Amino acid sequence: MVRSVDEVPLPVSSLFGHFFDYLSEAVVMTGQNDQILRVNRSFTEMFGYTPSEVTGSNIDDVVTSEGHLKDEARQFSAANASGKSILADTMRRKKDGSLFPVSVHAIPVVFGSGRKVNFIIYRDRPEGEPQSLGRDEQISAALLEHSPNPILVINPDTSIRYVNRSFEKLTGYALQEIAGARIPYPWWSGDRLEINRAGLLDSFENGADKIEYLFRSRSGDPFWI
Repeated sequence: MVRSVDEVPLPVSSLFGHFFDYLSEAVVMTGQNDQILRVNRSFTEMFGYTPSEVTGSNIDDVVTSEGHLKDEARQFSAANASGKSILADTMRRKKDGSLFPVSVHAIPVVFGSGRKVNFIIYRDRPEGEPQSLGRDEQISAALLEHSPNPILVINPDTSIRYVNRSFEKLTGYALQEIAGARIPYPWWSGDRLEINRAGLLDSFENGADKIEYLFRSRSGDPFWI
């Protein structure tokens, strides 16, 4: 059963929240079952919905109507849940029902608590204008780096794409040391390698809102996340 948003503490600090809210691009944070956890001011300006109107709703239901766009959005969400980033030019629906061209960039991340969320960036795009990946990559990197929570971004093949400073501090491993590494990761506890492996692969296949692992820092200290 999906818990209400009020029961799910957001993995953000006041500083991160301020940064998130004042981004010039429309950004949505979603959780389990593509439930909206947070939207910023630019999302309200772009789509016409206030945070209270959409928080707790399914993002695909909010920004599309029934038909091929809804089917496409659900395919994007399913790919996100399996750990894949999405970059696409498409159409989305505003609160008034009008459709408009937009670039969508969705990035799945895992917080140090094991909780999986997605950041979805919407960029208003005049028809015919090409995608602008560079700016979206800068935004997503800044979102992750400003988070006080340890974050690990994993590619579908389990290779490490990114960790933020909080993750480096928690584990003692720097990004340049572990980028591209695949399971088993160096912070996995030796006696739980197979348990961790099975849990991670299952979350990739079936999705999971929260996973618990026993890890060891570089100094050998055990900790649960």
